[in-house]
Amino acid sequence: MVPAGATGVLLNVTAVLPTGAGFISVRPGDATGAPSTSNLNVAPGDIVPNQVTVAIPTSGVNNGEIDITYGSAPNNTVDIVVDVVGYTTNTGLIDLVNRVEQLETVSPARVIWVADDNTGDYASLSEALDAINDATSTSRM
Repeated sequence: MVPAGATGVLLNVTAVLPTGAGFISVRPGDATGAPSTSNLNVAPGDIVPNQVTVAIPTSGVNNGEIDITYGSAPNNTVDIVVDVVGYTTNTGLIDLVNRVEQLETVSPARVIWVADDNTGDYASLSEALDAINDATSTSRM
């Protein structure tokens, strides 16, 4: 279940047995006009899965909705299976940071943060890799 206030959803979208060639586009519920991009392209008889991440409006008439469009010739049909895998929130990054900190306290893993705004352990990935000085064939770090 996606809670109220979620800002996006992570989906597995599968097109099942379209009767004609076409595309499936998944967009925020407040999108307007015809879709200019597709998430899945299909041919007759295909079964095509794809992972889709889409923003969802948090206010207005289409609050909490997504738009799914099947673009094809008139009278063509397709079954669309949508599995909700996860969701995002405005506090998602904070939740991730807290989870990583919990993992570091209960496992031997060492998580290195790379951020170019002085909040990470290193400012770049190459700087973090250059800092590895104890890697051997039996100890990778």
